[in-house]
Amino acid sequence: MKQNYILKVWVSTIVAAPILIVLLTAIIAAKQGSGFDLGAFGFIAFALGYGFVLSLPTFLLLYLLFPVLRKRITSTLKLKVTALIIGVVCVLTTFFLLYGREAYNLTGNFAALTFSVAYSICLTVFSFIYSVSDNLSQS
Repeated sequence: MKQNYILKVWVSTIVAAPILIVLLTAIIAAKQGSGFDLGAFGFIAFALGYGFVLSLPTFLLLYLLFPVLRKRITSTLKLKVTALIIGVVCVLTTFFLLYGREAYNLTGNFAALTFSVAYSICLTVFSFIYSVSDNLSQS
């Protein structure tokens, strides 16, 4: 059973999401005339651990559920989309549980929204970059 797909997507998302956040923050800072904050490297290190801990339940859920999904869904595209939807719902739920009712309040703290968007974007990109298997149909 090729469950390496879930592992690759998970690790890539954990690594890429903090880098994406730092890059977007640097672009915004540059447009506002600010320089690059060297504290960003500390943030990336922190976010790697943060992402690992917070995404572990999602990873375990998908890792255990993936063989079942794979037996029931024969199309690679449908399998990837199903796993992606489960993953994004879990990401949103994790940050909602972490930040509470105000997690997605656009007038307050943007941390939950920022992290949710970054992790969801990376999850989506890596879900389609990696191959699940050669023996599933592409339809």
